Amino acid sequence: MKTRILLVEDDPALRKLLKEALPESIFVIDIAETGREGLDMIVKRKPDLILLDWNLPDLNGFEVCKYIKQNKDCAHIPIIMVTAYSELNRKVSALDVGADDYITKPFEIEELIARVKAVLRRRQGGAPEEAIAKANITLNLTTYSVEVDKKPLILTAKEFDLLYVLMKNAGRILTREFLLERIWGYAVDVSTRTVDVHIRRLRKKLGTKSATLIQTFRGVGYKFKDDHSH
Repeated sequence: MKTRILLVEDDPALRKLLKEALPESIFVIDIAETGREGLDMIVKRKPDLILLDWNLPDLNGFEVCKYIKQNKDCAHIPIIMVTAYSELNRKVSALDVGADDYITKPFEIEELIARVKAVLRRRQGGAPEEAIAKANITLNLTTYSVEVDKKPLILTAKEFDLLYVLMKNAGRILTREFLLERIWGYAVDVSTRTVDVHIRRLRKKLGTKSATLIQTFRGVGYKFKDDHSH
């Protein structure tokens, strides 16, 4: 089955370049020229991945990304932001709001394809088991769904991946650098603050009781409390 990608980009030259560059044997490309059109296309096409330009004529990419990640029906869809901005704070902002990756124009097509495949591999790969359960939390790795006290919980793709890695390594202290590389797939040139932001959002969604299962080790990282922890 081919991978469906939604390209949200207002530059016709770049749209043409990307559509021609992404191999038709692997990808089906849908096009949206504005942020609002992109949001409509997500509902209609249900893409496997979104390539999202930052500068759009109506809603900018940051706003579109934020909306997607706050919507339970599409929060699981990975997003790669595509932009001409190279400032560190914009990269941090994109990742903090839920983007899975960030690539700056101009870029080599080979690099973009590699990043697309890396993001999809992280979402489709994962562990061979179908579910992982610890304490009162259960993760279904087939449907990317979460239950806390047997009640469904909506997480973004990044929040799900973060919780999975923590639960899979329960009892072990994981450094921020490890989490950043493991979950974002490579050594992203952003501050490890983005890990702290995602941990904070994850704890808030888990609720007061379950949030205590994620322990902070100042200056080091985080640990998911295992059955033998005190």
